[in-house]
Amino acid sequence: MKDKDQDGVNSNAGFIDLGDKGDQIRDGLKYGSKTPLQPVINTEPGNKLGQATQNKNSGLRVRIERALAHSPRCYTWTEVQPPSDPDDPWPCNPFSATESDGVQATAVILVPIIVEDFTQLNGNKKIHVVPDGSGGEIYYLLAYFWVDAEATWKNPATGNWDMNPSNTKGAIWGRWIHDAPTQLSVFDRGDCGSDCDIIDYDPDAIIKIVQLIE
Repeated sequence: MKDKDQDGVNSNAGFIDLGDKGDQIRDGLKYGSKTPLQPVINTEPGNKLGQATQNKNSGLRVRIERALAHSPRCYTWTEVQPPSDPDDPWPCNPFSATESDGVQATAVILVPIIVEDFTQLNGNKKIHVVPDGSGGEIYYLLAYFWVDAEATWKNPATGNWDMNPSNTKGAIWGRWIHDAPTQLSVFDRGDCGSDCDIIDYDPDAIIKIVQLIE
């Protein structure tokens, strides 16, 4: 989800501008964004190692510490699987696992799917959230992502928060979770004007395919 900064040429590591002031990446990973999603958003350049993964109070470290302590625990791939019946509650959903202080105590994160591979862009750039028109109204396409904490750090479950030896630049490793119902925001074409025209989709399509690229 968060890229290593590869060859160091491009300044974007996979973060979007959440529109919040201050430590927006740290707070976004802890609590989720408080800013309504728009069809056209900006990148947030920089690797953000301190805010994201490396400091004691980094957003993802706090989140994973809470995931380890959550009841039921929401840490491993097996533990975060959604129920087979979509009507049953999913305890590791970021919404249902949010604690009284607002921290989402789960290794599962809800993220928007973006049209562009914006880690190939340099600096602050406009990017586009993929719309999904399958339900009559048009919604933003979102996806659940499980953070593989032990591929990111050495072993958080034993208190070892050093970066995994194969993860020297603080990437966020994990897997996408499929077939889980998602709370969506309505897509308003009027919010983006002519910029929406670069998005190629058919709201009447019966089959929709999302290509997830590592």
